[in-house]
Amino acid sequence: MKIIKTILLTVFTLCITTACHHDVNEEEKTLAKRTVLIYMCAENNLDQYSFFEDNYRDMITGAQYLSDDQNLIIFADRMSKEEKPYIAKCDKNGIKKVKVYSEDFYCTDKEKMKEVMQWVAKNYPAESYGLSFWGHANGWIQMSDAFTRSTSSLKQIAKAYGYDTGEDHPNGSDGYKFINIQDLDEAIATSFPKLDFIFFDCCQAICAEVAYEMRNTARYLIGSPAEIPGKGAPYVKVVTDFFLAKDEVGPAIVDDYIGSLTGKDIDTVRVKGLPLSVIDTDRMNDFAEATATALSTFMSKYQYPNELDLSGMIYYGKNDYVGNCPCFYDARNIMRVHLSSEDFKKWDEVLQKTVVYSSYPGDDKQKKLTNWATQEQIAFTTFQMNEANYGGISLFVPQNYYQWVSGTKLNPNKSIFRMSWTNVVDWSKWGWSRE
Repeated sequence: MKIIKTILLTVFTLCITTACHHDVNEEEKTLAKRTVLIYMCAENNLDQYSFFEDNYRDMITGAQYLSDDQNLIIFADRMSKEEKPYIAKCDKNGIKKVKVYSEDFYCTDKEKMKEVMQWVAKNYPAESYGLSFWGHANGWIQMSDAFTRSTSSLKQIAKAYGYDTGEDHPNGSDGYKFINIQDLDEAIATSFPKLDFIFFDCCQAICAEVAYEMRNTARYLIGSPAEIPGKGAPYVKVVTDFFLAKDEVGPAIVDDYIGSLTGKDIDTVRVKGLPLSVIDTDRMNDFAEATATALSTFMSKYQYPNELDLSGMIYYGKNDYVGNCPCFYDARNIMRVHLSSEDFKKWDEVLQKTVVYSSYPGDDKQKKLTNWATQEQIAFTTFQMNEANYGGISLFVPQNYYQWVSGTKLNPNKSIFRMSWTNVVDWSKWGWSRE
């Protein structure tokens, strides 16, 4: 095994060539069918545990099957003071660095993210575009930059996407930095036309609040409402999935991702898959309206300080941001329990048009638990994941036990109101204060 690994690493190293261009030559700027950017935020523990190298190698392998009119572009920021952030083009000839930055920067900085994305859009024009985010994520979670300084004990409590440790920054680290979903959405929207899809190969990205925020930025969102394994997606196959017809990309990624996990030993635990979904964002306005209408039928009984009973509901992991408590509950499970049969049927019809493709691992009936390929090896014993309960998209519901989290900038009952979702699903109608 040691000899084989050495050979593989040698081949991997030899196939990478470097060219420090500021722009691609004009003659190379032919209009491709699609350009896909994989944004690899790897200046964190994912690089330390070799997940970056494993996925990167698979991307190179998968790109061998691409045609000349398919652009696979990778932006990478690693844990290395020697290797600066760079942009590379990956194709059947291997991988070539086409832009190398002169110094390190926070790749989660909105303006730097725009700079990268706009450079890619300019230098690799295409009829359509896709985007993949590689790294850590925390759903819709909101936080001020004031709570990400290295001097704070909260330095790892997070925003929506990241994180960049800043350890390679020439002026020293200013703490772990994430980016809020609104800033992420702005960076994309000002860089590309409406994307065919965004694939989040990171945790808990598929929630109603994120999908609504990004409804005008990408047609389809693909990812998991839950925690995912550190090893990530099977990029040898997923790379080619990126270039299918836009309505076929999501289902293909879900099927290939599940196929790489089901029945396999992940982090010493035999798992049966992973919750994964494809969201049609063109339906998010209807979904928000339907959810607001559905909630109004029963939330009047739960005016603050009363709270909706979420015991026994499917939840997709816990989060440090809310004191290691659950905060991503399955929307369908909530509605099935609290709505009348007739009202649930109406709401569910809208859900099925919104979550257009999905998969879930299911219950282990003998052991009375639900498990999936999460890095934390979580076996949930408090709920049943089955066809009746599972919806594939999470929903935040205010709860009293979040109130003790110090500061309004950290309290999700408060910060949820920064999301556009609450312009439609307005929790203040039931007594939860915006202030």
